[in-house]
Amino acid sequence: MPLPQSAPTLSTLPVEILYQILIYLDIETILLSVRYVAKTFYLISNSFNHYHIDFSALSKRNFDIICRLIYPENIVSIILSNEDTTPGQIDLFLTRFRVHYFPHLRSLTFRSIDWADLHGILTDILPCSLISFSIHSQGKQNKSTLCLLSQRLNQSNLQSFSLNTHAHQIEGIFKNISESSLTHLTVGIITFNEYQIILRYCPQLRILTMDDCWISDTDRCFPTKSYRQLTSLTLQDTNRSIEQLEHFLSLSPSIIELKIINSLSTPNSLIDGSKWTMLIKTTLLSLRLFHFVFYQVHLRIYQCNADVEVLIQPFRSSFWLEDKQWFVKCQSIKSLHKVKLFTVPFPSSSCEYNYDPDPILLSTTPRKFNHSSIMKHVRCLSINLSEIKTKPNLRKEDFFFANVIELKLSIRGEWPADSIHFISMLINVSQLQNLSFQSDFNQKTAANVVDSLTKFIQRISHLRSLSVLPLDVNGQYHVDMANLSSIVPLSVEHLTLKIEKLEHMTLLIKNLDHLSSVSFNYPHDRKITSDEMIGWLSNSRRDFSHLEREYSLHFWFSHHQRSHFGNPDH
Repeated sequence: MPLPQSAPTLSTLPVEILYQILIYLDIETILLSVRYVAKTFYLISNSFNHYHIDFSALSKRNFDIICRLIYPENIVSIILSNEDTTPGQIDLFLTRFRVHYFPHLRSLTFRSIDWADLHGILTDILPCSLISFSIHSQGKQNKSTLCLLSQRLNQSNLQSFSLNTHAHQIEGIFKNISESSLTHLTVGIITFNEYQIILRYCPQLRILTMDDCWISDTDRCFPTKSYRQLTSLTLQDTNRSIEQLEHFLSLSPSIIELKIINSLSTPNSLIDGSKWTMLIKTTLLSLRLFHFVFYQVHLRIYQCNADVEVLIQPFRSSFWLEDKQWFVKCQSIKSLHKVKLFTVPFPSSSCEYNYDPDPILLSTTPRKFNHSSIMKHVRCLSINLSEIKTKPNLRKEDFFFANVIELKLSIRGEWPADSIHFISMLINVSQLQNLSFQSDFNQKTAANVVDSLTKFIQRISHLRSLSVLPLDVNGQYHVDMANLSSIVPLSVEHLTLKIEKLEHMTLLIKNLDHLSSVSFNYPHDRKITSDEMIGWLSNSRRDFSHLEREYSLHFWFSHHQRSHFGNPDH
């Protein structure tokens, strides 16, 4: 009789299969957990050569550990960030590594990098065979750095590039390029001439995302050449009129997917279904997907459904409902004298909720679309609590934003009664991760506001980031700083507050030593210096990095053991 075989274990699997499993794990799990399970996993973690490292998601302590453990030849993707939760990370990384140390690096991302620091990095990465390169920069850009970016784009293997440009900068990057192999490009604001340059020198470009394109009357006077490589185009915050957009879109008649979100304060109305129908039928014959959010500011208040029906009626045609199956909703926001028209589902991850006790909301959608499915892409919701002057009467199934993880609240005056219940009807409060709160914190209402904010925060079980700031840049809290620090739960890793005195900063850091990062905003006529703040923290023997910006100072802490601030015995 054959002996029973022992059950197979993970460590007995072929190395090739284990490598495939590691692809789906983040680097913290691999190097800080899996690596120490058994000798086999220790060796495999050292030889695995397909690491994707998102340093922006690490604590400073784990950042330091992983920097000691990684083998540069095993890294294929790196994300580095100087954002508020990891200030100073990019400089800290570059004191330990040069980018060209990573011979197999294919994707590199810098978030909130200072433009002055970018020049040296670009020189360093020229030998790298990057396929994807993304830069979100701060500070004033210069011609020499733009020239280096041009050299980077001239390298034939780069396929994806992202840069938050301002108008007239793209020309300096692309003018020296013979022909780019880019297939994906993301930029900020560009001019109409720069748009033509991009299409001319990027014959393989398929997907283009931009904030806006400046189009002058002169641009519309001259005939243009059309280019047929582009299949997807996104305008994320445009102020163009529909006539300007018609001229703009005529350059790319092969577009299959189009997404347009116009600015909240735009003077140009894009709500004209008849014009869009004609534009699509004559210019964008290949268009299959059309996503948009259009705002229209008007002088009079739309009082009844009939007023709004005039705007939505052209979108009820057979072209929209049957041929294309594009459905829209139209909302009149009476308090703002504004109308919002958008395709279903709502195409943006951010949404501003405007409360209206007597709403006008019309739709061309079939009954199967409930509010939750319409707003399924919304991750960040903004609410002005000052708009809520009457007791809200909502049905949860109609107004639920199911996937919101970031909430931005603002209020002037007292916290409205029942508004916590109102917010809980709008979103699943328990899944919130980020909360930003702004108030005038005046002397009469500050105590009420802080008490209500405390009760609301107690309902959020997984809050990771909290920002509490005055509405006005130079406004005051009119509340004791110790009371503000007491509302911060242990789950919060990042905190943003405004301070005016050094003792306020020291009090917060002593009381909240569980924080991984903190951002301090200060008034324009600040009475403390950043040197004082950095000096005090250095004397406290806390491991940290920092980053100073105009009127703000940001710290990133490492946690090895509980702090002993102010105790002379330690």
